[in-house]
Amino acid sequence: MKFLYIFLICFLITLSPGTIFGQTTKELKYAAAVDVLGMFDNGYPDKVIFKILKSNQNGVQGAWRIGIDAELANMKIEGTQDGNNYELWDEEKRSILMLSLGYEKHNYVKTTNLYYGVDLKSIFNRTNVPEGEAGDSDFFRFNLIPFVGVEIPISKHFSTSIEAGIDNHILINKSNSSDINPDNITKTTWLVSEISLPYTISINYKF
Repeated sequence: MKFLYIFLICFLITLSPGTIFGQTTKELKYAAAVDVLGMFDNGYPDKVIFKILKSNQNGVQGAWRIGIDAELANMKIEGTQDGNNYELWDEEKRSILMLSLGYEKHNYVKTTNLYYGVDLKSIFNRTNVPEGEAGDSDFFRFNLIPFVGVEIPISKHFSTSIEAGIDNHILINKSNSSDINPDNITKTTWLVSEISLPYTISINYKF
């Protein structure tokens, strides 16, 4: 997934804006945004957001937004007791899928877009360890996130935006906590409400 982000960023950078700063975008129907907030923590973006712009005779009034992120990871720990022959000591496989659906309402002050909206988001995270060991888990997260944002145009096609939100979510984690009895499952539930400042920092391309 990291390579997809790198490819998308390079693709957007190589495209020519070809228009004057501040030109109206009412003829543009779609947008793709790369949320770069994760680069400050993980070194690569969090997710890709696709937007369907809603317009009338006065220009763009809002947008439906769909977000997606996915990750597959396989960790192996190998060790040796003789300095030459390595054997598998531990292994962990992890898969993560995030999907979001939301809507944003646009309000323009000259060329700056002051907008607000709400996202519905779900995250599924599965971890598998070798048979007979403890650590298998299924993690579910459901989010309701009202947000406000500001979008500043760079050209007709390019812009940058930052959002703040209130992240309300429920988390459910089911895990096997015993390597003696594989049916020994624990279930943990959290209800959380927190301010996300920032919620996203995005580079946007409209087309």
